[in-house]
Amino acid sequence: MNNEDGTIKLTNVNYAITDGVTTAINASFAGYFNGQSINSTVSVTGDGLDDLTRKQVEEKARESLKTYIANGTLNTAQPVADTTAAE
Repeated sequence: MNNEDGTIKLTNVNYAITDGVTTAINASFAGYFNGQSINSTVSVTGDGLDDLTRKQVEEKARESLKTYIANGTLNTAQPVADTTAAE
């Protein structure tokens, strides 16, 4: 992988379940952007988490990750993608 190629891959998906209810889905990413290493976990929260496919979780998490990278705030807070706000 080239350090300049902007490749950021989904590496892991974890479900946070409390009392039988999915409360968050955490998507972890690793790769490179503008020559810098990126490692991040984005929490997808909101309603209807059990209805999301893995691809939908990845898309929502990537949207948030892109925003945090673009804003330069990736290291200041854990990104969160709310499923209720995106619908």
